Amino acid sequence: MESRLLPLQIFRTLLATFAALALFLASTSAEASPIRVSRQNFKVLSIPRVFRSQTVGRALGCYLRPQGRGTIIGWLKRGDEKDRRVDLQAIKSSAVRRDMRATARTIQNSSHASAALLSRLQARLALQEFLLNQFLTCVPSLFSSGGEAPTATPTIPATPTNSESGAVTPAPTATSTPTINPTSSPTPSSGNPSVSITRGEITWTLRRPISSGPGSVSQGTFITGDPWVVGPVEILSINPGSAISAEGYHLNGSMVNPTYFNRQPGDLPALQGYDGRAADGNPAGTIAWLPPYSAALNVARNLPFTLSAGNSLVSVKSRIDFSNTDQKTGLQAASVLTILSSAPASGSFRPPYAGNDKTVRFNESQLQWNQLQQIPLVSGAPSAASLASGFSNFWLDWGGWNSRMLHPIANMPEYGRDLASLIGEAAVLVNMNIPQNQKRPLVLALVQMGIDFYANVVNGARWGGTGGQCSGRKLPILFAGAMLGDTSMLQVGFAYPSYRRIVNGQVQNASVFGEDSQTFRVEETSPGSINFQSSPSQPQHYSSAHLTLPEWGFSHTDWPVNDNRFWDGDPYRRCCTANAWVGNLLAARLMGLKANWNNDILFDYQDRFMAVQLERIINSPSTDAHWHRSWSSWVEQAWDTYRAGLGGVWQCPLASNVCRGQ
Repeated sequence: MESRLLPLQIFRTLLATFAALALFLASTSAEASPIRVSRQNFKVLSIPRVFRSQTVGRALGCYLRPQGRGTIIGWLKRGDEKDRRVDLQAIKSSAVRRDMRATARTIQNSSHASAALLSRLQARLALQEFLLNQFLTCVPSLFSSGGEAPTATPTIPATPTNSESGAVTPAPTATSTPTINPTSSPTPSSGNPSVSITRGEITWTLRRPISSGPGSVSQGTFITGDPWVVGPVEILSINPGSAISAEGYHLNGSMVNPTYFNRQPGDLPALQGYDGRAADGNPAGTIAWLPPYSAALNVARNLPFTLSAGNSLVSVKSRIDFSNTDQKTGLQAASVLTILSSAPASGSFRPPYAGNDKTVRFNESQLQWNQLQQIPLVSGAPSAASLASGFSNFWLDWGGWNSRMLHPIANMPEYGRDLASLIGEAAVLVNMNIPQNQKRPLVLALVQMGIDFYANVVNGARWGGTGGQCSGRKLPILFAGAMLGDTSMLQVGFAYPSYRRIVNGQVQNASVFGEDSQTFRVEETSPGSINFQSSPSQPQHYSSAHLTLPEWGFSHTDWPVNDNRFWDGDPYRRCCTANAWVGNLLAARLMGLKANWNNDILFDYQDRFMAVQLERIINSPSTDAHWHRSWSSWVEQAWDTYRAGLGGVWQCPLASNVCRGQ
C-alpha cells in the first residue's frame, strides 16, 4: 500500500513546490500594506493546506498542462469518475468563495502581522482565486460537455467505430419529451442551483446568474414540447459539447437567433455556426455543399455565457456516422431553447427560433378548427399517430438549396422532396373525418412549422427552386395563417412572390419558394425570345407552339437556360418535385388557400402533371411508376378522389404532343 501511495506523495510534493515558487515570485512584487493579519489565519492558507485540497490541486493541474495522457490532465481524466463528480460538485459550492471572503475580512480586522507576511498572504489569496477561476473554466471541457476540449480530437463519448470509415457510431436517439433535472448543489458564484434541460439529443445546463438575485431557473415547455426558461440565464454547458474533428473542424455548434441576411457574394447561402466541416474543394473531413461556416457565430465555443430574455439558443449534434451515403446532411440532431422575460400562458406556441422577435403571439386556444374539412378517409391513409411521429422533434431549416445539409436526420427528412411530401400528407389527413383529438398533434406541428418558416422568410431565408431541394416551405405558413387567423402569414404569397420578368428592358427576378420558382407560363419575354431563351434553335427550347403552357423548370427564376420542354429532358421533373407537391396543393384547395398562394400557374401545372403522369403510367408502366406521380401513394388516391370535385381543373388548349412534353 505504501509503495502505491509513494508516487502520489511525490506528485503532491511537486505541486506544492511549484506553488511555493509561484507564491514566492508573487510575494516579491507585492506592495506592503498597513493591514495586519494573525499568524493563525496565515496557517489556514499555508502551502500544505492549499494542496491538501483536491480542488486547488486539480485547478493547478488544469492550468499547467492541458494536454493528454501522461500529463497532469491525463492523470485527472483517468481518475475515478465518482471522485471526479463529487469533487466537481464540491468546487461548485459557494462555500469555497465564502471561506475566502471570510479570510479576507479576518485579514482586514487583524493588527499583529508584519507587512511582509501580509504581502505573502495576499499573494496566496490571489493565487487561490486564480486557480479556482482557472478550474471552473477548464473543468467543463474535461468532466462535462461544456466548453471546447483543449485537445485536437472531438470530445465524443466512446462508441463503436466503423473499421473502414473510422466514423463514430452515434448514440441512440433520446426521447423527444423534455426532462428537467436540477442539480443538488449551489453554484460557486451565486449560490443559485443549476438545472439540466434535455430535448431530443441536446442537453443544456444553466442557472440563474447572481445579478438576477437568488432563486432557481423558472422553466417549462411550449405546446409542442420545446423548452423555455425565464431569463437571464447563464449557459454552463451544452451536451454534446463543442468539439474539433480529427481534421480540425468544429462540431456540435450553437447559434443564437439565426438569420439569413448575411448571404455571400453570388447569392451563396448565409453563414452558419452549427458545423465547421465546410471548405472549398471538399478536402478530407469536410461535407460537400455544407453552407459556409463562421466560428464567430458558434456560441458553443465560448462557455459559459449569459443570455437575456428575448433569445433563442439553437444547438446541434453533428453527424459522425456517414455509412448511409444517401444521407448528405452534416447534422444528426438539433433542439431550441427559448429565453423569455416571463412564463408564457399554458398552451402557447413557441416563438420562432430565427430573428430577434420572441414575442409569444399564438396559443392553441386561437386555433380555428372550422378551417379544416371533414372529407372521408381514403384507403391506405395512415393513422394520425403514426404520421405525427415524424413531427415530434424540432425541425431546423436553413436558407438556400443546400439547406438539406443542415437538416438534422434524427428530427426530420433531409431532402426537400421527402420533407414536402410528409408535410402534404399531414395537411391532407387533418382535412379528413377523423376525431379532432387525433388531428391535434399534426395540427400543432404544422402550425409551429408555419410560425418558424414565416420567420425564416422574414429574416432572409430563400429557397429558390433547384432540383428537388427547396419544396414544402410555403404551405405550412398558409396553414398556420388560416388556423390562427393571422393576416401576415396568409399574405405571404403576396409579400414574398417568386418571379422572373423584364421591366424597362431589365431582367428582374425573385426566388423565395421552390414550387413558385420552378413553375412558369411559357411566353414571349422579348421580341424573338421565348421564355428568356436566346437560342430557339435548340431542340429543348420553346417555340410559339408552347405559348401559355404551364410549365416546370429546374431553376427557372434564376436560370431559365436550364428549362427543358421535353417531359423526359430533366429527371427532376418526375422524380423529385411535382410528385411531392400533390398533398400540399390538394390541402391548399381543400382549405380555400389557393388565392392566398398567389400562383395560379403552379396549380395549373400540377393539374397538367397529374394528367400526363397518369397517362404515362397506363401506357408505359415499365418506365413510369406511381411514385413518379405521387411520392405518397395514399395522397395520390386522395387527389384522384377529390380533385375534380374542387373545380377549376386545367384543360390543355394546345396540341396534345405539346401538353405531353413531346
